[in-house]
Amino acid sequence: MHNERKEPQMTKTIKTAGTSLQGYTDTGYSPERIADLLTAAGAKVELLTGDDFFDGKVFMEFAAEVFGTVVTIYTYKASSSEIAEMWDGGYEWHVGGRSAESVHVLNFIGIDSRVA
Repeated sequence: MHNERKEPQMTKTIKTAGTSLQGYTDTGYSPERIADLLTAAGAKVELLTGDDFFDGKVFMEFAAEVFGTVVTIYTYKASSSEIAEMWDGGYEWHVGGRSAESVHVLNFIGIDSRVA
């Protein structure tokens, strides 16, 4: 009998229902840099990948709770060349939230962003 090791399932505890596009980040933010800046701000962070989305439009999303504000930072309908640029910080990420406050919170913690 062969026992396969199962990978732990990530529990999604940040409630992102009701969020929508609020803005965009400037370029210069690789996934690692985004994670570092969110973590340094003390944010609760969850990383979601394309496997977590049913429609194939999102490749990667950070769901975060920063100072009580829910923020999502994600790719949307990115081409393969944009995905390649993302790893080097050459992509303008989409910023989601329940209000423009999500963009302002990101600016406060050092992720330069603008309102849509």
